[in-house]
Amino acid sequence: MVAGNVVGSERSGSTAVPEGVEETRPPIPLDAQLPDDAGLPPRTACAPSSGESPRTTSAARIRRIRLPRIARGDLLACSLYLALAVFVLSGQWRDTSNGYLIKSGQDQTMWEWFFALTAHSVTHFENPLGTTLQNYPAGVNLMANTAMFGVGVPLTPVTLIFGPTVTFVLVLTLGLACTAFAWYRLFARELVTSRLAAGIGGLFCGFAPAMISHANAHPNFVALGLLPIIAGLLIRMARRALAESPESACDATTTISNRWQLAKQAARARSRDTAQLDPQTAKPSSRARSRDTAQLDPQTAKPSSLARGRNAIRLGSRFETPARLVRLSGVLAATPAPRVWGGDAVRLGLLVATQIAFGEEPLLIFALAFAVFAFVYYLHTPRAGVRAVSGIAPTVGVAALITLALTAIPLWWQFFGSQSYRSIDHGPMGNDLKAIVQFPSESLGGLFAPGQYVAINETEQNAYFGWPLLLLLAVAVLMLLRDRVVRAATAVILVFGVLSLGAVATIGKRPTGVGLPWRWAERVPLLNSVLETRLTMAAIPAIAVVLAIGVERAVATWRESAVDWKPPAWFAALALAALPLIPTPLPVVDRAPTPAFFADGSIRAYVGDGSVVMVPPPRPADAEPLRWQTETGFEFPLAGGYFVGPTGRDKKGIYGPEFLPTMALLVRTGDTGVVPPIGQEERDNTIADLNSWRADVLVLATSRNADALRHTVTQLVGFAPTRIDDVWVWDVRHLR
Repeated sequence: MVAGNVVGSERSGSTAVPEGVEETRPPIPLDAQLPDDAGLPPRTACAPSSGESPRTTSAARIRRIRLPRIARGDLLACSLYLALAVFVLSGQWRDTSNGYLIKSGQDQTMWEWFFALTAHSVTHFENPLGTTLQNYPAGVNLMANTAMFGVGVPLTPVTLIFGPTVTFVLVLTLGLACTAFAWYRLFARELVTSRLAAGIGGLFCGFAPAMISHANAHPNFVALGLLPIIAGLLIRMARRALAESPESACDATTTISNRWQLAKQAARARSRDTAQLDPQTAKPSSRARSRDTAQLDPQTAKPSSLARGRNAIRLGSRFETPARLVRLSGVLAATPAPRVWGGDAVRLGLLVATQIAFGEEPLLIFALAFAVFAFVYYLHTPRAGVRAVSGIAPTVGVAALITLALTAIPLWWQFFGSQSYRSIDHGPMGNDLKAIVQFPSESLGGLFAPGQYVAINETEQNAYFGWPLLLLLAVAVLMLLRDRVVRAATAVILVFGVLSLGAVATIGKRPTGVGLPWRWAERVPLLNSVLETRLTMAAIPAIAVVLAIGVERAVATWRESAVDWKPPAWFAALALAALPLIPTPLPVVDRAPTPAFFADGSIRAYVGDGSVVMVPPPRPADAEPLRWQTETGFEFPLAGGYFVGPTGRDKKGIYGPEFLPTMALLVRTGDTGVVPPIGQEERDNTIADLNSWRADVLVLATSRNADALRHTVTQLVGFAPTRIDDVWVWDVRHLR
């Protein structure tokens, strides 16, 4: 049996913390009791021990702060995580000038535009929460999009010096490594004593298939290192709340309804013990010591039943020694009502506010998963759960106020500002049942044993765990099910795994007609904007918890018996399950060069107070003009773009701009290569749309079906274009 994790004492059949274990070490359960230090006076959190002056204690603390110890295991884990992250993104790192993560679709262009615009707003003292450089003249609500100000603003110097592509790949690389390391630190501190077990758990959290998939294009779902820090802070707050509650001073099943009676019993015991002190040394007399020693059980070295009957007072299901009663009476008398821990409140408020600036959707998923985990963890000890919640509630409340104070303006802008929306209409986005047992495309398993492509897209392979890992996980859960942490983790896996399947179960992209719980959950505000496939990411840390506990059990068993076959079998099965999931470098292609018309600044002669309308305008399917705008230093606004904005009176969010008649016609022509019939209605629509966009110029760059587009636009505006550098230009300022 291995002690030293968050439920180590529970596994050994007791909820008490072993003597001599400090609170900062791993073997502290969430509902740990006070140590039974019989004969020792109670110490408060701020009182120094005997022989220590406050000045000495403060100096020691300062030295600890100034000279932090970094374990070699931590350095090794951090180095390995960083090396693996660089390996995964090595293709992009080799060519940050022209390289492009091909499986990102148009998302890399969008993210680079966000980072570049944030740097532009900071250096020009402009409002970073909204802009009209896209979707002119209505603009874009950047707070309602994933602009990720939490990294865009601090990395402004990097963006200005090296360009937005470097910022993009840097955030992805550090996001993978820091997420893995943060979970590793949480596991090492709160879950397991084995660094190997914590390292494997952190490795899975940082480089699970979903994380690698999002590393193609979604920094907000890769930079998740703050979430385990928040989890660790909440765990420590709950532990402190339980330690300070009156019930924690005695057995969890004991209810002391009459504190006066307890104090009276303690006073009697204290007077009896004091009468037997040696008057010269103020220690128990030799007679008292010999009597107490004689009453020890020779087999257990604990007080015998006779001694307990003479010297102990029975409270509930246990006997308490006089000295223990003295301490209990002092603790109970001094235990305050639930209070606010200012330092924790500030830290929690800052962490949550920063995570909001990193990404709100991962924070929402994490909060739901943490709540499910905590509920199941305390299910068999509901009183402890109530004490923990009531104990941390004041601190959490103050932290919420701090978070709100820091994020009030951005959140108001997001939900009520210009171009805000109520929810996103993204359609069915559940995981296919086949995806759960298949291997991700960017892995050894996907390379050698690809299955049917059932993912939403290349960046949303959230459930590709592979059948070997699921089989190993099932066996581990069955073997460790008595562990309350494993039970809680299993509940998270099942709940969010089912929710991620969407409203209707599908197999091989074929709906089965079986309704699932998400059809009710998607009606809840905020949840209706979440892509249900991403809920699987809540299962990643839960799976890592089971694996870490399994590894620690195997290590402990191996240390006890080197000939036991179970540990080698476990590690062999773990290696076979992990081998197909080893990530491969993400594929990169060369970008097309920026048209000289934009690169050499010729565009300036054609733009006044209006916009540039590309033929066809940029949209989620083709957002390349956003990069051209970035490289010119945002000298002109664009009609259309790649963003999320409102549509209609109900302000339903959609991806990209609303398709005006002219835009729809040009997109259709570009896709088919067929020049449509042009009549007076189409020409009138074009004039109206140009005025809606406040267009100064129409620009046609080299593209597929460019000739059909050129002929179509010429008929719509009534005059031929001018060839400038490598583009066709229609100056339409006189038409509006």
